Amino acid sequence: MQKKHLNIFFIMLLLLSACISDSGFTPVGNTDFIVIKNLQELDGVYKGISDASIGKSGGKIWESLGKFLWPDDRTLHINIARVEIRAQEDKKLLVKAFDYDGKECKQQVFVIGQDFDFSDGRIKFRRGNLMLQDNEDPLLGPDVKMFEIGIDQKRNGKVRISYTGAGVVIFIPIAIHQTTELRFQRISD
Repeated sequence: MQKKHLNIFFIMLLLLSACISDSGFTPVGNTDFIVIKNLQELDGVYKGISDASIGKSGGKIWESLGKFLWPDDRTLHINIARVEIRAQEDKKLLVKAFDYDGKECKQQVFVIGQDFDFSDGRIKFRRGNLMLQDNEDPLLGPDVKMFEIGIDQKRNGKVRISYTGAGVVIFIPIAIHQTTELRFQRISD
């Protein structure tokens, strides 16, 4: 009798489970990444705020490039007007952020293998949590966010955000995968 109850429990759990996959947001006129061979190809100055990306429902988002480079410095995100990227040697990137008055407000050297990976012609940052603790997210469970930064076919900066998570929302098991793409206009080389 107990085995029957256990089977019914697992069937109910399976029926209540959910999987969500979404292409998220993409900018109008979105183009693919180009494969860059070295970090010097990223050299340039980019707008600090992305072009609008539009979702399936017609909603729009704009994001700060600083959100991906310095995720823990939330006050900085809204103040970045432009970001300058310069390769140093073969394994380092010097990244400077400037506010709307033209003042440098953040500078950091990122190193391959330490701060990011460089593969498939893109810079890849991986950020993950064992348990989500973001007040905006009701999912309780592990998640992984991958930020890929590169150049699109029009030589603008491009960011792809891939989010994968699994956990429980109001006692219902759920798995989520979402991909969003953003374009950051190149202002100059």
